[in-house]
Amino acid sequence: MLPTAQRMDYLATLTGTYFAFTAAANPGSPCLFQWGNDFAWYTRSERHLSRNWNVSGWTKVLGVLPFPNRWDGCPPTQSHTPESVLLVLEGCRDTQGAPLGIFPETLKGELHGVRSVIEAHSNSGRLEPVTDGTPLCQGTAITNQACAPNSATVRVVDKHGYTNIYTIDRWD
Repeated sequence: MLPTAQRMDYLATLTGTYFAFTAAANPGSPCLFQWGNDFAWYTRSERHLSRNWNVSGWTKVLGVLPFPNRWDGCPPTQSHTPESVLLVLEGCRDTQGAPLGIFPETLKGELHGVRSVIEAHSNSGRLEPVTDGTPLCQGTAITNQACAPNSATVRVVDKHGYTNIYTIDRWD
């Protein structure tokens, strides 16, 4: 159905696991991350109420993006960076206040000596809001990591108006 898909929606249940992509506040700053670009992501350690991420019911999927650690053909670096895609959801945003989301396990090796300083900075700060109208990518993920929640129900409408509902429950 995907070759003729015109729209995809995600079924946001009462709780879920949501993610937000982040970017460097200063575009010319040195890259901190193992994968060689200035983009990362965060989530909260517990399942969230979907309303805290501003989603409910059938929510339009704006796009499907690999996580930044897979951009530009980046190979998997370590087991803690699973292969994942983000279902970017319309209107999805973290209403709880976004942390900086810089985690020691994602830093370049040469920064490990100062990781406690970076972690303290990350824990004490908040993300700067995007001011140019560009939306921050936020949504839910599908991943190959066995310990992560890995189920999504999507509704796909094709160019002929046919609708199918799929539950994605594994990464093959």
